Amino acid sequence: MTIASEANRSGPYDCNGATTHFPYGFQLYDQAHIRAILTAPDGAETTMALGTDYTVSGVGDTGGGEIVTSVAPGAGHKVTLILNVPFTQNVDLENQGAYFAETIERAFDLQTQMSLQLKEQVARSVVLPVTSSVSVDKLTGAVLSLSEIQPDMQTLAPIAADIKTVAGISSEVVAAEGHANTASAAAVVATSKAAEAAASAEAAATFDPASFYPRVEFKADGTANAPVKYGLGGEVSGSKFIISGSVEDQPRLEFWKNGFTKWGLSIGIDGLFRLYNSSVGTVVNLSDVSAAADFTKMPMVAGVSLTSLLGSLKNARMITVSGDVRPSSGATKWLGILVGGANDGGASTGSNCGIGAPGGAGCLFFTSVSDAAQYPIIIGGKGGNSIAVIASTTFTANGNGGVATNGLINLAGAPCGDGTITGRSSNAGQIAIGPAGGDGPFGLGVGGGGGIVSNWTGFVTHNGISARGYGAGGGAAAGLDSSGVGGAGTPGCLFILEF
Repeated sequence: MTIASEANRSGPYDCNGATTHFPYGFQLYDQAHIRAILTAPDGAETTMALGTDYTVSGVGDTGGGEIVTSVAPGAGHKVTLILNVPFTQNVDLENQGAYFAETIERAFDLQTQMSLQLKEQVARSVVLPVTSSVSVDKLTGAVLSLSEIQPDMQTLAPIAADIKTVAGISSEVVAAEGHANTASAAAVVATSKAAEAAASAEAAATFDPASFYPRVEFKADGTANAPVKYGLGGEVSGSKFIISGSVEDQPRLEFWKNGFTKWGLSIGIDGLFRLYNSSVGTVVNLSDVSAAADFTKMPMVAGVSLTSLLGSLKNARMITVSGDVRPSSGATKWLGILVGGANDGGASTGSNCGIGAPGGAGCLFFTSVSDAAQYPIIIGGKGGNSIAVIASTTFTANGNGGVATNGLINLAGAPCGDGTITGRSSNAGQIAIGPAGGDGPFGLGVGGGGGIVSNWTGFVTHNGISARGYGAGGGAAAGLDSSGVGGAGTPGCLFILEF
């Protein structure tokens, strides 16, 4: 038998997770004379074990055979088959002894396969040109040096053209370095001046006499003073503004900016001081002069002005039914108004008017939400409490004149009005007006009016008027020895602006 082919390897074969048969195209005298190599997707190579990982068929065939793996290698792997003839010579010929030509031929064949095996290895090696005078040691040392600076070379490669350009203007680069130092020093000075200017601008914005000034109005006579800086209806004394006028005149102090009212403090005929803002109305009521305003209730949400926040508004929703509520897609913040329910107005009994129903409480809150979550919401029916549980915070707005908790602004339920019974004359009889219901918070509901009864021409019964909107109490029925029915109250709600 002869070795008529220089084939010394088969493959690499791409694996697919199903194939287990891989052919080889060279002759084998022993199943151990083949090496099967498995290459992983990351390039790591592993020599498979004969008998465990694979078996060999076709030993002795001149055209080769195949190996069969015990497990189909996964996709991305490769299988390569190469000669693995041991570098030994086991033929022992004795002097004047008998021998067979087949024995000599097999020994020659194995020597040829060893040469083919070496040829396969040399084909994968670095070979210097015949005329090269560089030693292998010098070459490997240079390669190792290059491997150490490979990251730097990869960084420089994309800017090789720029490096050549800079080399041609090296003298100008040296001069530019001096100019850069000068510019850097100037930048430090400019930054310092900019910081001083910013501080001055911030101080000016805090109180600028040219744009902030007090304005005094007396609403009782329907007239208003023109905007003034000092004098007229008030004067500046140190850091305090002093306003003249009695409680009945309803004076108020306003702070203006660029011709528009921003913040004000007023006192009404009910004796309550009110802190208000022109954009949102009353912010907080103060029960007496010594009470401190809660400035956390200014129309700022988490340090962001409502004006800028509304620019990112995604949706506005009115929730009137209890259940789990999921934010709109992409929403990360909720600005919500939670309102408690309000009862029906009371019926009249005998000569007595009924009792008007107070409004529900109101809670304005601002909180972070996730459009991947659902939040349990309870909407109070007539007189019922409304509750919103968002993350770890529970916001409440109790019904029937109750209180609100945990909001940026917490408004108690508005009280009902007063009922009256008045005498017109000895022969004209009387008029009875039932108490009106309390309004809903944040202007979301209007309380029902009280019923009216006149006995000028006999007893005429008028029922209380139903409330409108959300969280508003029904009006009470009038009295005067009659029996009227109170007006209907309205349930709560949750109004949401989503950002």
